[in-house]
Amino acid sequence: AKRKFTGLTEGDHVLRVRVTDTQFSSDEKVIIFTVDSKSPQFLSTKPYADSYIIEGVNMFRVNYTESNVESVTLNYKTEGAAAYTQRKFTTLCEGGSSRACSEMVDINPIADQGDKLQYFFTIEDPVHISTSDVTTVTVNSNIATNPFVINTPVSSSILPTKSITVSV
Repeated sequence: AKRKFTGLTEGDHVLRVRVTDTQFSSDEKVIIFTVDSKSPQFLSTKPYADSYIIEGVNMFRVNYTESNVESVTLNYKTEGAAAYTQRKFTTLCEGGSSRACSEMVDINPIADQGDKLQYFFTIEDPVHISTSDVTTVTVNSNIATNPFVINTPVSSSILPTKSITVSV
């Protein structure tokens, strides 16, 4: 016998089936199953596009919505390289809405000062694999550690006017 159930909600369900034969003998079976009809959704990634990172160890972070995270992988390469380096996160990335997961990654083996680094994340759940957009950042330790300088007005200056021009 078959019976179709529709409109099931995301998450765990318990199915209990009892059968009785013509001799009035009966048996019951119970199974638990999970409905996961939604792919992982990316909310944001860091470092941000067109920003600067240092040579060496940098934090890579992904914000997402996914209930059943099985793995998070960072894929990265220098611009023009043929293949991505894959780094599966060892951190336990929790499931849920608006979650974040990050790891420190040493890019030194593949990226040097001035290189453009391209990266994207892959999140897997038991049913789906989702991939974020590719983000490009620049390896520049000087700018990454000192992102900007205020040129004018000079700190502690006294100005004879009520309007100023700010230069950074």
